[in-house]
Amino acid sequence: LPEMYQLWGGGGAPFEVIGDGTKQLADRRGEKVSLLGITDEILESLSKQKDIKIAYVSTCDEPEWANDCLRKFKTKSGIAFDKLVAEDHCLIYQQNKSHHFKKLKNLNPSIKFEEMMFFDNQMNNIEAVSPLG
Repeated sequence: LPEMYQLWGGGGAPFEVIGDGTKQLADRRGEKVSLLGITDEILESLSKQKDIKIAYVSTCDEPEWANDCLRKFKTKSGIAFDKLVAEDHCLIYQQNKSHHFKKLKNLNPSIKFEEMMFFDNQMNNIEAVSPLG
């Protein structure tokens, strides 16, 4: 599956929904962008929990591409991913992941770093936030 930076050279936004939008999009070149595993189901389940807040953090080189994907990927019940989070909890910009987490902590002072759940496919990002808690 391509990362956002791998869509450069004619790809990228705007993205087009494939099927029902729960699994795949295609960039303007036709390159497929897919969700990992059951991401849609996990996010929908978490969004139904009153005491859980969802945040998106990304060091993406192309924030607008990522935001376009969040607007177009949907849960099985049809909720766009961008509607699952408060706008200030969508942190997509070039920064180290620890910077993103510190910003989330400032927005949510009662939540400890140890209480935050983090998924990432890159070990360097996991290593960046691990010292926080």
